[in-house]
Parts: sequence; structure tokens; C-alpha cells
Amino acid sequence: MMKKYMKNTLKLLSVLLILLIGFSLIANFQYDITPVEYLRYSLPLTPAEKKYLEEKDTITYGLDWKAPPLTYINEETGQVEGLLIDYMSALSIELGINVTYDAAAFSHIMDRLDQGITDMSDLFESPERLKKYVFTQPLYRLRGIAVTTSDRRDLQDEAALTGKRIGLVEDDFAVEHFTEYYSPKETGTVFVMVKDMQEGLGLLLDGQVDALAGDETVIDYYVKELDLKETIREVGDGLYEKNVTFAVKKDDQILLSILNKGILNLKKKNILVQGQQKWFDSSAPVFTDITTMDWLPAVVVLCLILLFLFFGWESIMEKRITEKTREIQVQKDNLRTVIDNIHAMLLVTSRDYVIRDMNQLALSVLGNQQEPLIGRAMMSIPLLSSLMEAYQSEPDKLYLVQGRYYTVFVRSLNAVDGSQLIVIEDQTNKTLAERKLRQESKMIAVGQLSAGLAHEIRNPLGLIRNYSYILKGYADDEISSHALEVIGDSTNRINSLIENLLNFSRSGDENVWLVDIGALLNNIAALEHKKMEKAQIDFQIHCAPHTRFFTNEETLKIVLINLINNGLEALMEMEESLSPHGRKLTCTVTIVDSVLTIQVADNGPGIPEKNQESIFNPFFTTKDTGTGLGLYLVSSELEKLGGSIQVESRIREGTVFTVSLPEKQEGNSNHE
Repeated sequence: MMKKYMKNTLKLLSVLLILLIGFSLIANFQYDITPVEYLRYSLPLTPAEKKYLEEKDTITYGLDWKAPPLTYINEETGQVEGLLIDYMSALSIELGINVTYDAAAFSHIMDRLDQGITDMSDLFESPERLKKYVFTQPLYRLRGIAVTTSDRRDLQDEAALTGKRIGLVEDDFAVEHFTEYYSPKETGTVFVMVKDMQEGLGLLLDGQVDALAGDETVIDYYVKELDLKETIREVGDGLYEKNVTFAVKKDDQILLSILNKGILNLKKKNILVQGQQKWFDSSAPVFTDITTMDWLPAVVVLCLILLFLFFGWESIMEKRITEKTREIQVQKDNLRTVIDNIHAMLLVTSRDYVIRDMNQLALSVLGNQQEPLIGRAMMSIPLLSSLMEAYQSEPDKLYLVQGRYYTVFVRSLNAVDGSQLIVIEDQTNKTLAERKLRQESKMIAVGQLSAGLAHEIRNPLGLIRNYSYILKGYADDEISSHALEVIGDSTNRINSLIENLLNFSRSGDENVWLVDIGALLNNIAALEHKKMEKAQIDFQIHCAPHTRFFTNEETLKIVLINLINNGLEALMEMEESLSPHGRKLTCTVTIVDSVLTIQVADNGPGIPEKNQESIFNPFFTTKDTGTGLGLYLVSSELEKLGGSIQVESRIREGTVFTVSLPEKQEGNSNHE
């Protein structure tokens, strides 16, 4: 009995909860107020409020005379016009009271409100203004922006305004914003006060200010009126977005309540949205269009109906399904556990490849929620679409899609309804391991061959050196002496190259040693000297003498050789006309706080932005002969040592790879 009572109580609470949530959604989304405010503002005028309107007879609205298309004075007719003027006319009719207008420069609006010359004005709500005024419910949302001239490339975001000269309308909210975030004493920012936006734009065009800030709609209006679309641009993505409300003095609470009731009635009539097309074609404030949410009350009612239907159905079916549920739940859980632990994506589809079900692995790979995927066609999901197209073209193959390798198998489940089981297995790690093993085998073979050739070359080289030494005793003229000197220098250079070759062919290990970074870079430079000389590449090494660092030497070799070779290849492929200052490759080494930082920079053609996120993926390459494993190998080797690599590149400006590697032996000095 208690269980049934609790269930009925929960049902009642569910109904009340849906009603409360539905009412809150309607108040919030349609009218931008809380449910409590909605109830309060929906009440009719009180006797005290009616008496106030009878005695007041006329409300004076203080407006900015140069804030088109919101409020302004029409120079031809001398009349006040704008969206808010139309709105006040509607509010006048709604409240049954006359409204007069007091147009003034914005810097005088609040002064006239303080002096009682005006009863109300439209203002942003801010902590400073809350000290003197109370504000109605929001009318709409308005963005504040900063603009500059199109030729100012240095002002790309709001942060760039620091220390600049900013034009601001006196007492505008933008003044409070910049005062809070750009204190002149702390940032050196200079505020230049203007009477209106038109004056501010004049100062901006004359170069007397670096940027102009204020309401987006007003700035956009003057930009169009003065035909400055090609001359003026916005800085960043906007300064702020604030609610526009009517402000009245704190001691005028009755007027505040009257205005809120009138505004709510106008919101129900959608007055602001109706005036939007008349006054705006772009850069419009954010209005709440209640007609776009007429479905909210219907949804609430529908939820209640569905809830009652569910309660009735649940009561009837509960007894019938309880036993069946218990029987099949164990089997279902066991089967699902098995399916979810299979290391392959399993999808059940219809004959026309509409997804009916999938296992946990497929869900995690393709999306985080099951509902949006079930019922969708496989061809609408990029990964599945590419795989199925490849499978239908060549069945039973290994497919490379989105940088990973997959195998696909399709089996029929039910011949009647045409359902199919599709098994997709990720073979990337296996394929990568096989290719890496083959690559390592090749490198070992190359190393062994290099070591063998180096030793074979050293034997005749030693004979040449010995006999040239003997011949020095018989050289009795300047030509012979010079020839023997050239032979000696050449043999020394060949011997140095052989020594470098032997250093790179020796087998590495995972041990950490104190590596001489400068010597390692000089060895690489010596090996690549001919290639650089032929391509006329200026290779510079910026590394302090005796810079040493505890790390794995083989990893550092792999990283430096791949990055330097990448830079060389990029420069060699670049046309000479694109490098008026010559082909340059620079390697800079620094050690700060036991972290080794190496930057390899070139002034080559650069890497397209769309490729920069993929260059460290295995098998990704844009070269006809590339393997796509070089930068992947660099990244993976650095990860083993806790390091990282980043790339910065711009088209026709060059590329910079930055390697960060922490020291592996704590407490040892890393450089002398």
C-alpha cells in the first residue's frame, strides 16, 4: 500500500514539475523574464498605479538625438524618429498616457534624468548605474563593438586596443567597459571623448583616434550613411552584448511597475519584432520573437497528455511485462557485454544501409550519443560512407580512410528483411607496426652497409695519407708542395665525413647520456653539406658552445635528421623567385629550466593550414615519393621521452618546428 502511495505521489509531483518547467520555459524563452516576474507583470494596474497615471498625465522620455536607427531627430522634419519612438508610441497607447520626448546628446541623458527633466530613458544596466536607477525587464540585446580603418592591420582583436587612442561617446556604456578593462594609468590607453558617433567617425578617418567604440547598430547606420563600408571594419568579435532596458530614478518605483506591465503586454503583441524590418536590414539588436516559440505551450500540454497516457499504459502493462523483462534482461545483458567487448565496430543495418544498431566501440568512434546515429543512413556518416564506397569498389581489401587503415566485412543476417551485419576492424596499429618494422629493418641494413663502406674506404684512404706524407720529403717545388697539401686536406675531409657516417650508423639504445648538442648538429651539417651547397641553402646553427643535455642520443638524431631533411626538401622544391633573400635554414638551441628547446626554421613555401593538423599522422604525405612516417616517427619518439613538437607555418613565409624535451636525469647540469 505504501509503495502505491509513493508511486501516486511521484506521479503528482511529475505533473506539477512539468507544469513548473513548462511555465518557466515560456516565461524565460518567450518573454526573457522569470516566472515570478511574469505573474507580477501580468496583474492589472493597481489603484495606486492608476492614480499615478491620472495625476502624471504625461511621461517624458529622454532620448539620444543621434543614435539612429534607435532614436534620432530627422533633420528634414525636425521630428524624433526611430525604433524606440515607435515602441514608446505603442506603450503610450497600451498604458493610456501621453508621452513627450526630450532629445539631447547622450552625455546629457542621465543628467536630465537625475534632474527630473525626464522620467525615463533607455540604458544598459551596469553596477555604476544601479546606484542611481532601477531598470525594467529587458527590451532586446545590443552589441558593443570597436571599429577601425581597413588599413590598420595591427588591430585584429580587442586585446590589440591596449595602449591605443580610443574614441568614446561621453557617458556611453563603452566608457565604463574600457575604464574597467583598459585603465589609462595601467595600460597607457587614451580615451578621446566625442559628442556622438558621427564626430567619432570623423576623428577616426582623420587618424586622431586609432579606434571608435559604441553600439553596433548606431555605428553601422553611420557607416552606411557615409558610404564607409570599404573604409571601416570591426575589431575582433565585439566588446560585449548587454540587455537594453528603460531606466527610471530609484524613488519612482510605481512608474517602474507600470512600465514593466506595459512592456510585457507589448512583448505578447510582438511589437519590437514587427518594427525590426522597418528599421534594420543588418546588425540588428537581438529581439525575442515570440511567434517562433508558439509551440512552447503546445509542447507543455503535449507532455502532460503523454505523461497521463504513460501512467495509464504503465499501470496496465506493468504486471504483464515484469516477468518477461526479468527473463530476457539477463540474456540481453550477457549478449550486449559480449558484443561491446569485441574489438571491432559492429553495425546492424537494413538492406539500404540504414543503421539499426551498433556496439559500444562503433558508438565511441562515430559519436557520443546513440540516438542521432540509429536510423541514419551509413552514407550520411563520412567515415562509413568512405569505407563502404571502397568496399563496394574492391571487396576484402585494406582501406586507408581519414589517415587510418580498416578492413570491412559484410554478412547477411536475415534474408527476409534484408538486414546485414557489417564488421569494421581498425588495422592501423597492426599496419603501422609492420611498416615501422620494415622501415627499421631497412635503416639497420643501411647502417650496416654504411659502416662497412666506411671501413672499406678508410683502408685506401690510410695508404693515400701515408704515401702523401712520404712524398712531402721529395717535394722540391711550390706546385708539388701545394698538391700534397691539397691531398692531405682532402683526405682529412673524407676521414671526417667517414667518422660522421660511422657515428650515425652505430646501434642506439634506450639509455640516457650527456649529449653534446652542438657536435651532433655539426655532424648532421657535415653529412648534408654537399646537398646544401648544391641547392645554395644557408644553414645556420645557433647553439652555445659546450651545450650538453641528458637525453637519448638516438631519439635526438632521429628528430634532428628528419626535421633538417624536411626543411632542406621544402627549400629545394621552392622556386628561386619565391626566395629573394636566399634559401635559409636555421637551427636554434636553448635550455631553460631543464627543458631543451630546438627550433628548426626555414623560409620555404610553408604548409597549408588545412594540412598542419595532419602532418604528424602516420602515412600522411603530400609528396609523390614520401612514406608519411617521418614526422610521425619524430612525434612518437618524442612522446616516449615526455617531449612534444609543434609547428607554425605560413604560406610563402616559411615553417618553424619547435621541439621541447625535458631532461631525463634530475639534478644533473645540462650545460656548461
